[in-house]
Amino acid sequence: MVIGLAFHVPAARRAAVRRALDTASTRRERLQALYVDTADGALARARLALMLRREGVRWVQALERRGDGVAAKYEHEVTLVRAPRHVDASAIDPARHAASEAGRRLERALRGAGPLAEMFRTDVQRLSRRVARDGALIEIAFDEGMLRAASGCARLCELEFELLSGPAAALPALAARWMRRHCLWWDVRSQAERGRRLAQGLERVPPLKAARSSLAADIDSGTAFARMLQEALAHAQPNLAEIADGLAGPEHLHQLRVALRRARSVLRECGRWCGDPAEARALDLAWRAPFAQLGAWRERDVVMELLAPRLAAAGLRLSDESGPHCARQAASAVAPARRRSRSADPASVVCSVEVQQLLMRTLALALGGAARSAAPVEPATRDAALAPAAARLLRRVRRRTLAGLDGFADAARAVQHRVRKRLKRLRYLYEFLLPLYHGRRARRMRRRLATADAALGTLGDLAIATSACEENSARDARFGEVLVRLADERAAAQRQAERRLRALANAKRPWRRPSRSVKT
Repeated sequence: MVIGLAFHVPAARRAAVRRALDTASTRRERLQALYVDTADGALARARLALMLRREGVRWVQALERRGDGVAAKYEHEVTLVRAPRHVDASAIDPARHAASEAGRRLERALRGAGPLAEMFRTDVQRLSRRVARDGALIEIAFDEGMLRAASGCARLCELEFELLSGPAAALPALAARWMRRHCLWWDVRSQAERGRRLAQGLERVPPLKAARSSLAADIDSGTAFARMLQEALAHAQPNLAEIADGLAGPEHLHQLRVALRRARSVLRECGRWCGDPAEARALDLAWRAPFAQLGAWRERDVVMELLAPRLAAAGLRLSDESGPHCARQAASAVAPARRRSRSADPASVVCSVEVQQLLMRTLALALGGAARSAAPVEPATRDAALAPAAARLLRRVRRRTLAGLDGFADAARAVQHRVRKRLKRLRYLYEFLLPLYHGRRARRMRRRLATADAALGTLGDLAIATSACEENSARDARFGEVLVRLADERAAAQRQAERRLRALANAKRPWRRPSRSVKT
């Protein structure tokens, strides 16, 4: 397993990075690689990359697969005794990897698939050197070059940090220093992923949604904390990279905020499981400001989605070019305390030094959390058993969530929004911990949480649209007409949300089952 981090280097900082890396111990080499896949993308679906790579005078066939989390990958390399006569897809033999676990995955992926064909090539100049930091040996490599496919070419410029030995938490700590100095941003999209995108001529890829939790019931609570946080980062980072690269749509922003809320739920509620609860709490609080900035832009998308058809029915177009009642004005009325400047767009937010430093701190806690938590801090979890700790956690969060149930439909918007945030935390934590629970009761709880969250989400979106209309109704009576319709919709949504919450309150809790000693 290889643990590494790659970062996009802005054009204005490339010369400075080159100078910083260029010392007496720096190694220079040219790397060329040919990537293959089947016509229907069998290897891409299996999250595999198969390539033939030239490293100086040496030829290597390499197979890579993405590992768990965001920093790990698995590689199996075979050095060719003779240089290939023709550097094309025919020079690659999948059987060379048969003895490895990744090779067995490759065999399954290719079973029944078509022949391998060239997808793209890379040609880069690499500067690399090794440094010792915080008890770890890390290789820093700066790659500059091109990706080339039949459909075109794209520039490649990235700085990568690879852990050779020592504690994994030293990796983001070193990377953070370079990020701060050179304005780098973390890009988890591999060369294989970018090359496939180029070969297929894709300008935009679908947003990444949360994967199913990979927790096992036999791990300790410290390990569970680390894995949940890494899974949340793995959900966030591909969407964040699309936003940073200016290639994202509204759903990428939505999925990024979902992923950050999942990460904050782990930091806030499970921080006592890790070796540094104070850092977990500090990170949750530090994420609040950028999360709110991204939320203001997400609210703009909600305003557009909800109000555009309703205002069109009232005879008013809602677009960025349509008169004084434009989307920009309506969106800015949503949250007056969080008005956006022109520079605070989502790409600026996620590329900022502050956010990138937060990502490295969060990753460092995730990579070091399990190692530091041989004896979890919470007294009740010192036996390192996850099930009783999970039951206590879910019971506590559920109790806080349902405390606002009575009178919910008539409560102020701020109270309803607070219930919604607590419900989201309960839902995300339960989904992380779902592998601990089985059977009909577990599935029913998941459905109840999802439907209640959806109902409160609809209610929240209607509240955002109502705020925008209230701000603009004094300028145009047609906003007032839409307000009347929204009031009826909100009343129905409030009743539906309350019903869903009561159904959740009455649902049997699967976390009662794991241990009879856990009081619920």
